[in-house]
Amino acid sequence: MTADVQRMRERLHEFDLVGLLVEELGWNHHPGAAIDVSVKQLHFLATPIAEKAGFVVWKCEAGDGRMPNHSLRRQVETRVTTHAFEHLIVFVDDARREQVWQWVKREQGTSDASREYTFRVGQTGEQVLQRLRALRFGLKEEEDITI
Repeated sequence: MTADVQRMRERLHEFDLVGLLVEELGWNHHPGAAIDVSVKQLHFLATPIAEKAGFVVWKCEAGDGRMPNHSLRRQVETRVTTHAFEHLIVFVDDARREQVWQWVKREQGTSDASREYTFRVGQTGEQVLQRLRALRFGLKEEEDITI
């Protein structure tokens, strides 16, 4: 395993999402403020943590500290869309035992397709890391990046 993949794995396991996205993958810090999202009398705090070419990555934590079910995650995603149309949400629980990486693929003329990848403590995280490697950007690519 290369050193950069090892660092990515460590940051994933440490729940260091900003370090993973900004330091390891070359994304930019996002200066925006967190938003409060309410769904069915539950509150979620969605914090923008990184961005690249208008695509925003949010960290989302439930007010009760638990991982929301799929239906609630989709409802949160719909509300976050009003703040950043193209985005990825990383749901995390307070116990730092689980992450759900959610991305919704939007194509004109078709229904939105939700993709989720889960990382739990004790797993390697390979499923998430494989997808994240495709989101790594270097300085040479910076000018040509688009959503």
